[in-house]
Amino acid sequence: MSLLALAAAKASPGVTTTAVALAATWPAERQVLLVEADPGGGDLAAWFGLPVEPGLVSLAAARRWTPPSVEGHTQPLPGGLRVLVGPPGAEQATAALGLLPADVLAGLDGLEGTDVLADLGRLDPGSPALPLARAARLLLLVCRPTLAELQHLAHRVAALREVRRALGLVLVGGGPYPPAEVARTLGVEVLGALPVDRHGAGLLGGTAAGMPGLRRTRLVRAARTLADDLAGRLATNPHRRGSRLGGGGVACGGRSARHGQRRGVVAMTVDHERRRPGTAPRSTLGWWCGCASRSPTGWRSACGPTRRPPGPG
Repeated sequence: MSLLALAAAKASPGVTTTAVALAATWPAERQVLLVEADPGGGDLAAWFGLPVEPGLVSLAAARRWTPPSVEGHTQPLPGGLRVLVGPPGAEQATAALGLLPADVLAGLDGLEGTDVLADLGRLDPGSPALPLARAARLLLLVCRPTLAELQHLAHRVAALREVRRALGLVLVGGGPYPPAEVARTLGVEVLGALPVDRHGAGLLGGTAAGMPGLRRTRLVRAARTLADDLAGRLATNPHRRGSRLGGGGVACGGRSARHGQRRGVVAMTVDHERRRPGTAPRSTLGWWCGCASRSPTGWRSACGPTRRPPGPG
């Protein structure tokens, strides 16, 4: 079926937690496999008390003898979710990713009857996980809506589009910049948002797996809405890897907020743009992202519309 890759440009916004939350709430009618392909090392084995093998290392080793079957190297999490765990060490993880044949990576997009969610960790230039990003139907970037993280992402978007044209953004937690402002400035569609829910993340990370309250946590409720949306997008574009599944704007439950349609926990407020004619936008995100240049009417952002410069001081 389809490969969905998740990654961050910098810092640790919670890519692994996001990937686990989405996989755990993926629509029941679609089989799903979670692949831990973070060059910095995996967490799932430690979180859930699993052995490192079978996993990414054994899959890479199996290439020597025969075209390996990914399914033969997976393990079940409590509840039945299948995972391909990565080794905890960065050296091992990097080496294993580098050894995987291109046909194995490409084959994850189109795996028989299974959607694959791949946690790529931080996607630096030269990352051994870049081939997985290229093979993905959609590259989902996880980011906090804070100045520092958005600055880094703003300078990585162009390079990431060369890797995978179909980009989407998931915002984690709150910040001074609304989703519509982020989407317009970066030119990447905000597909949803997840709350900072330490309790839910702890339960999801295996500290008390199976507790009845897990499904009622804010994190899992929001992840379920986002998972339904993403699965729907992939299902409507099953053979169009070159299509742009993520455009500009804010998506809410599979619909664009530019058309005023919202639903569920992931609904975004986009009416912050409503202001009196002739007044300046409230945010100067384009300016602070370092992508602005002076024009006769103000400051023009290379990745967004014309903006006023910051105020005095």
